[in-house]
Amino acid sequence: MKTRVISALVAAAILLIILILPPITVFIAAGVMAAIGVWEAACATGINRHKGQLILSMIAAALAPFLPLLGTIDPMYTMAYILLYLVGMGILQVIYHADIRVEATGYTVMMTVLISVVFACLTRLRTAESGLLDAVVSWQNGRYLLVISLFIPWLSDIGAYFVGVLFGKHKLCPNISPKKTVEGLIGGLLFSPAIITLTLYGYQMFAQVTLTPYAYVIVAVTAFVGSVLSVFGDLFASVIKRQHGIKDFGNIMPGHGGVLDRFDSFLFAVPFVCMMLNTFPLFM
Repeated sequence: MKTRVISALVAAAILLIILILPPITVFIAAGVMAAIGVWEAACATGINRHKGQLILSMIAAALAPFLPLLGTIDPMYTMAYILLYLVGMGILQVIYHADIRVEATGYTVMMTVLISVVFACLTRLRTAESGLLDAVVSWQNGRYLLVISLFIPWLSDIGAYFVGVLFGKHKLCPNISPKKTVEGLIGGLLFSPAIITLTLYGYQMFAQVTLTPYAYVIVAVTAFVGSVLSVFGDLFASVIKRQHGIKDFGNIMPGHGGVLDRFDSFLFAVPFVCMMLNTFPLFM
């Protein structure tokens, strides 16, 4: 427990520094973590022995968070970027067909795309003054949006953990994640939206921003659905680990595991949060 607490405090300090520094720091940090996440996903299944596909996937993931810098440039550039990656993976599959099964290529592509989208969404929210979020928020508000996109899944995990420990009796998915309970699930789904909604009130008072008429409804719904999706992201990662007989994806954070172990609940939640905050702005 002591190791977990120390690791969590160090991670929180690093996150705070990244948020304080200019937005480019978020791009760099996201690129590094995305590449590590792809590496961990590959190592979990042994696919990392296919060096060509692994290197290409790590490069694609590392560059993906920088795509929001394209701003209002034609989205065809993003589509071309994705197509180049897919074509590259397909060519490697053909060249090394005797050594690489198409199922392995499919898994690598799926995880790379998922991880890339998550961290690209985080950088999009941070630099929310251009491109898809044009006229929605300022750079300062972008910092707030990044924070809540991070904390929606984490608060759901925290609420689920404590409610599960105190009141958990009915197992949720015992064959996938034995410690999860129905009571914990309900606790997480209530805790995250409640806290996130309170943070919006606090931010409104502190930053003196003007909210759109339905901002509180939007953020509450976003947090609730995001919490639901975070559970499925967590379970999805657990299925991968269970099927390959590993406890954690990595050990970059002692007591917590790797990047994917800390961000698995983001896989489905963060893209939804980004989409919601893009479609339904919180600020005037």
